[in-house]
Amino acid sequence: MSQETREERMAKARRRAKWFGIGAVLVVVALMIGLWVMKQEGLDGQGCPKKSGPSREVVVLLDTSDPLSDKHKAELRRILREMTSPAASGRHGSFAVREGERVTFYLLNSTGAPEAPIVQICNPGGNPEERQAIETLAEGGIIKQWRWEQFVKAVEALFPAAEGEAQPQSPILETIAVITPRHASSRRAEKDAKPAHLIVISDLLQHTGKLSHYRSYPAPESLGAELSTDLSRVEVSLFRLERQKYAKYQTPEHFYWWTDWVEAMGGRVAWQQAL
Repeated sequence: MSQETREERMAKARRRAKWFGIGAVLVVVALMIGLWVMKQEGLDGQGCPKKSGPSREVVVLLDTSDPLSDKHKAELRRILREMTSPAASGRHGSFAVREGERVTFYLLNSTGAPEAPIVQICNPGGNPEERQAIETLAEGGIIKQWRWEQFVKAVEALFPAAEGEAQPQSPILETIAVITPRHASSRRAEKDAKPAHLIVISDLLQHTGKLSHYRSYPAPESLGAELSTDLSRVEVSLFRLERQKYAKYQTPEHFYWWTDWVEAMGGRVAWQQAL
């Protein structure tokens, strides 16, 4: 058998190094895929943690009983951007829906009993603005950014259907009474649980046979049980959509009637603003 030359030995060494390098890359890729799969298996179809559930509930009630103006749409999109960006520095930056928290959008209808939300999804994480270098390496920056973008798109998808025709009544109180228990259940009363955040975006003109803001109306503390809601574990933000045709009804007294209502129901007003 002929003895290998120095060049042949070096060539074999280079081939072994090449295959070792490829093998190492494959191992790293397999580990990254495994970590990603484990992460995905820990989330349900809404992007929420399977075992622990959402760490916080954010519920948005959008009143489209009257068509939205271009100004209102612009303001709503601004709020939405700041909800989906924890690093936002705008007026509503504190409304950010963070990783593991669930946001649910309802449209107000004339029945006062919305059957299902139009959007319900957890922020599954992956906001590029919050991503750390080690997370980028372990899970893959492209994958996490894709997950975040899916969350944003799901929330933004509500706007094409947001504008509707004027409805014969606006049962705001009745709707809040239906949707609040769905997201502020008794288990939320635990000491360390975060209170749910209810965000109402509406002209705030309650109008049903039980109570109408187009007529004289009683103080909140005197309302009956059917117009009352337990808000003891709920923070409430109120955005009043100002409309010129309702100017005679959208008075300062009417604006703060809602403040009194939230407090009478045991809740806390986190934010209140006219748009």
